Amino acid sequence: MEPSRIVALDESVAAMDALTLESSNGDAKCSPAVIKKCVFVALSVASAFVFAVGSVRGPTIYIRKTSVVTGNRIVSKGEYAPQRATTENDASAKVPDPPVLRERLVSPFEEIWPTYSLPPWARKAVDYDVPRSQSMCFVHVGKAGGSAVGCSLGFSLHCGESSTQADGVLPKITTGIFHKDVYNCHEDDSTYLFVVRDPIERARSAFNYDRPVKDADDYANVRSRYSHFYEDCQFDTIEVMVHNGLSDHGDASAHCKKLAFQAIRGSTYVAPSHFYYNYQYYYYGVPANSSIVAIRNEYLNEDWNALEENLSGRRDTMMVDSIPKINQNTWSSQDDLYISEESLAVLCKALCNEIQIYKQILFLAQNLNQNQVQASLDALETKCPVEAIAEDCPEAMPDITKKLEENRGYGPEESTS
Repeated sequence: MEPSRIVALDESVAAMDALTLESSNGDAKCSPAVIKKCVFVALSVASAFVFAVGSVRGPTIYIRKTSVVTGNRIVSKGEYAPQRATTENDASAKVPDPPVLRERLVSPFEEIWPTYSLPPWARKAVDYDVPRSQSMCFVHVGKAGGSAVGCSLGFSLHCGESSTQADGVLPKITTGIFHKDVYNCHEDDSTYLFVVRDPIERARSAFNYDRPVKDADDYANVRSRYSHFYEDCQFDTIEVMVHNGLSDHGDASAHCKKLAFQAIRGSTYVAPSHFYYNYQYYYYGVPANSSIVAIRNEYLNEDWNALEENLSGRRDTMMVDSIPKINQNTWSSQDDLYISEESLAVLCKALCNEIQIYKQILFLAQNLNQNQVQASLDALETKCPVEAIAEDCPEAMPDITKKLEENRGYGPEESTS
C-alpha cells in the first residue's frame, strides 16, 4: 500500500457522526472514540456490505488493529490485514460445487510437522479440489459450539456414524481445520471461518469439560492430567475457582491462585485445556492478511444459512433439528454452571483481554452486519458491562510467541515459505 494512499468510503457514510479517517504511515486509523463505527463502515460501507466468495470486489480497505490486539498476531504477507468491501453482488459469481480430489495430498499440518501424521479427527471423508481464492479454513475454537459445526462441515472430529456432512457449498469449500495444536490450513486460504461464543459461557463450558468426574469413562486419564488444578486446589466449580482463586479475598493458597490466573489468561498450560487454547491463540494464529467470517454459537442456524445463501444462493440448508449434538458436557448440573454476581464481575475482569479479542473477531467478520454484531455485544454487556465497552484492559495482552511456536508451528514474525 502506498504511504500517501487515502481510503475512500462511499458518500453515504458521511453523515455518520464523529467518524474520522487519517492517512498515517500508510494505514487508515479510526479515532478511538468511534472505533466501532469506523470498523463497521470500513467492513460494511454503512451496513451495505454483502459477503460472497468470488464476487466482484471493491477497493482494499486497510484497517490497523486496535491497540488492544497488536503485538503477536502472525503476519506473513505485510503488516496490515486487508478487508475487502463488496460493491456489487453478482449472482453469476456464486461458488459452484468443486470436484472431488482423486488422491489425498500431503497435508499442510504434515508439511509444518513432517515427523507427525495428521490426526484422523482433522480429516474429511471427502476432499474437494478448491482453488485457494475460494477455500476456507475452519477455526475450531474449543467449547464455542465448533464440534457441531465441524461435523456439519464434514470433519471427523467426535462426530460418530450418525453425523453427516450438511448440504451446500460451504462444507465443500471448507478444506482445512485449525484446532488446538493442529493447524491444517494453507497460508493463502481465502477465508477463515470462526465459530465464536460469549466468552463467559465459553469459560463455564471449558472449566467443566476437563474436570475429573468419577462416573465418566475417562476419569482416570482426566484425573491424571488435571487433578493438580481441580482436586489439589479444590476448584470443584467455576464459582469456587473464581471466588477462591481469582478474587482479592479468595482463600486459596498462593500456588493455587497463581494456577488460576495462569489458566484463565491462557499464559501457561495448566488446566483446563480450552483456557490455554483461547481466542487470542486462534486469532493470532491466523495469517493477518486473511478475511474472516464468523458463525455465532447463539445464532448458529441463522449465520450458517446466511453464509450458504451468499455462497450458492441456497436457503435453509441447516435446520435446527439437523444440528448434531456433539462433544457436549452432559455431566454438569446447574450448580456447576452457577456464578454469583460478585464472581461474575471478577471473571469478566480476568477475561478482559479475551473479551477484546472476541469483539475484534465480531467486528472483522465480513458476513455480520452492524445489527448482528451489536446484538452479540448487547448480550455480552449484560454480563460484563465494563469490559464489553472497554477499548483496553488493565493488564497488557499476554505475549504468546512461544505458544505459537510450539503449537502453531512458527512465531508471529516468521514466514512459512
